[in-house]
Amino acid sequence: MKNSNLNIYAGTTARRHLELNGLRPTDVKHMLAASGGPKWMVLFGLDQFLNQEFFSPTQTLSIMGSSAGAMRACCYGQKDPAAAIQRFADAYTHTRYERKPSAKDITDSAHVLLQQLFGKNGQAEVLSNQHRQINIVTARCHGLASQEHSLLQGMGMLSGFALNRLSRRLLDIPFERVIFFNGQPIHFHEQHALRTRYISLHENNLYLAALASGSIPMVMQGIFNIPGAPAGCYRDGGIVDYHFDVDLGDGLCLYPHFNNHPRPAWFDKFGTRKIHSKHYHNTLLLAPSESFIASLPYGKIPDRKDFADMDDKQRESFWRQVQSESQRLADEFHERCIKQDWSDIKTIEMLG
Repeated sequence: MKNSNLNIYAGTTARRHLELNGLRPTDVKHMLAASGGPKWMVLFGLDQFLNQEFFSPTQTLSIMGSSAGAMRACCYGQKDPAAAIQRFADAYTHTRYERKPSAKDITDSAHVLLQQLFGKNGQAEVLSNQHRQINIVTARCHGLASQEHSLLQGMGMLSGFALNRLSRRLLDIPFERVIFFNGQPIHFHEQHALRTRYISLHENNLYLAALASGSIPMVMQGIFNIPGAPAGCYRDGGIVDYHFDVDLGDGLCLYPHFNNHPRPAWFDKFGTRKIHSKHYHNTLLLAPSESFIASLPYGKIPDRKDFADMDDKQRESFWRQVQSESQRLADEFHERCIKQDWSDIKTIEMLG
């Protein structure tokens, strides 16, 4: 499509599937939901379309999410996912701080956000949903990374950065990937296999697992001693799986993403490590085009810096407008599905 708002990238298996069979909702077996804080708001329209029109409520779908992506996954698992996504967007948009926030202030705000996201019955609905298998990624911290004192925690994070630069597998030293799941756990293949522990979700740990998955190091308080899981400090799942570098197995994986260059771990934002394209062979990645982003107010998508760079009214207006404009991405994906037009999709190998 000319002047496309939405770029679509396909791995080798996914591209072959589209060429031979087109795309039906039931072809999609998995979804990925990345970290990224308020960046996810550019995907708001896609989330609404996928839940209201694309996926059937009875279609089995496994969803793996970290940080804000884990919260989106918790929305997908509720009885009315679109309403949950709307509550999530509204709560995040209306978050305000009267002063420079402390870690406790931001953690308190995260509690308010999660309470609104789940509403009255959301947690029970996620746990009883047999068709949406939620996998919430967290990072269990060891050594200095588990400390709440900012200097000690900072030293632990610097150690993690240095170890990750040497090898992704060395992230196992300060961190352990812990996945909280309902239904069946999502198993995957990865180039550098990280130590991974699976914990069943239940009524006493779902809320804390979701909170832990979004507990940004040096910004929020860690979450300690989650029921049913090993004792310790749990932080943002993006530390180990920022944008994911895993192969989820058979069936197509749909990945609505806010950019076209996913990075494996949070530390890789500051380096050159890229995802392995072989892990994305069956992935269909949807990302806003550069021209779409340029058309947004300020020529950007939302991010956490907006809290400091804009006053509350300016930021809230900007975030609401991005949510509204994101409908263009949904409309374009919907049109492609109707026409089965996949003629100009790009290959995953071309990701920068």
